[in-house]
Amino acid sequence: MQNNEEVETTHLLRASLGGGNWTGQLSININLRDDIHEHIYIDDYCECGAKDPYIPFALSNANYQMAGINSLEGDVIIPESFEYNGEMYRVKAIGDYVVDSEGNMYSPSGAEGNMFENATSVVIPEGVTKIGYGAFADFKGETINLPNSIRTIEDMAFAFTLKIKTVALPEGLEYIGNGAFTLSSIEEIYIPSTVNHIGEKLFFVANNLDKIVISELNPIYSDNNDNLVLKVDTNELMYIAGDTKAIPEGVKVIPEGVCYAHSTYDTLHIPDSVEVIKSDAFEVLTVQYITGCEGLKRIEDDAFADYVGYYVEDITLPESIEYVGNDSLHHFGNVNYDGSMNITK
Repeated sequence: MQNNEEVETTHLLRASLGGGNWTGQLSININLRDDIHEHIYIDDYCECGAKDPYIPFALSNANYQMAGINSLEGDVIIPESFEYNGEMYRVKAIGDYVVDSEGNMYSPSGAEGNMFENATSVVIPEGVTKIGYGAFADFKGETINLPNSIRTIEDMAFAFTLKIKTVALPEGLEYIGNGAFTLSSIEEIYIPSTVNHIGEKLFFVANNLDKIVISELNPIYSDNNDNLVLKVDTNELMYIAGDTKAIPEGVKVIPEGVCYAHSTYDTLHIPDSVEVIKSDAFEVLTVQYITGCEGLKRIEDDAFADYVGYYVEDITLPESIEYVGNDSLHHFGNVNYDGSMNITK
């Protein structure tokens, strides 16, 4: 290791140095192993000190009374830290988690949710980094304020929240799991620049969602200035909200669940770049005319499923079509096709 070489030493320094500002010191000795010693150059302030005396704690249905919470009904205030049987704990997660000996938290298979199904308000303290599987499913409150420390929102975390209108997702959030807002009444959402994973069916049957804004600084996802979720590097369309104006050019696959809000269109244009429409892609859709489609190769089973508002008047399929799945076109009045494949509605 050479002087001025940039290295990640945070954990090593915390383990081996006392507190203080070590900026510019060339001779700090780091014991990587008993037989290996390295000297490093520190070019910024280093926060070093004793081991955190608090034990990481995941608040759940089974242990909330440890934290001094009498009930998970009504107005719930979660403490930032607490003492129990002579040990100090700090709340780092909300939900059904397993905490290992290193303090890492994992959501187990078969995790339980619905912690706050009888709560009307919940105060989440700073320091909480994870919202567990289904933790706020069936929550009865109208708002949820997330602290800036939140990094992970697991699958179904805010599912079936029928009174919530908006959730402010903080900068620093990185992961949003599958179906996190399933069947919620959310009307608008802002996705910050730090989010690097958005799960499938994020807004499954979130019928009131009309506005999606993604930070312009997010390098992975874009709203395309049109209330949708688009993965930038692959042009993968993940979701369109109720008043999305158009499916962007360049999208090749329209995935399952891309339109689970009650979207209403006079005309929906499917750009020529689209090759595949997956099963149940447009399960909740009211539209009169569908145009474009000239690059289509596959329409999978139930692509336009049983909840369409009324018959689509007209669709024209290109000769390039290779597969039309079962019940994918039975809501269409006229299907225009000049190719050789036998197509039935």
